[in-house]
Amino acid sequence: MAETPLDSIPSIFQDLRASFKSGKTKSIAWRKRQIEQLYKMCDEQKDVFASAAYADFHRPSAETLLYDCGVVSFSLNYKIYRVHQNVCTRFILHTS
Repeated sequence: MAETPLDSIPSIFQDLRASFKSGKTKSIAWRKRQIEQLYKMCDEQKDVFASAAYADFHRPSAETLLYDCGVVSFSLNYKIYRVHQNVCTRFILHTS
């Protein structure tokens, strides 16, 4: 996995802000696709995460795969099938 250069973060942030302002992120299909991509990344990089956890904390890879990658994957999978429940069709003003 490549690292993001620090000097490129402001332009990445501006691109993300522009995407949000364009309304692109309102689509349920777009949100679902983003969650699916996170799920895919977590699955494809699980060995990298396990190696990093071992290098940093001497944590066994099985523990990382179960407690970190497994829990995140389960949560993302849960959200993929329930993303429509988190979409509000109107603005709600919270006054607390």
